[in-house]
Amino acid sequence: MGDLRAVANIENEAEQGLAIIARVTGLVPEDLDLLDLEDLQALQNCFPGQKA
Repeated sequence: MGDLRAVANIENEAEQGLAIIARVTGLVPEDLDLLDLEDLQALQNCFPGQKA
């Protein structure tokens, strides 16, 4: 729940999705920038309702 509360203030849905993925995977947002679309989509599938 703390991860969700930590990103609740981010209004942009895409940025919020990236922030939650970064928090729960231990990656920094800059690491997510290096992912290709297929890998990002695979991560998103682990978090229903989160879109990046």
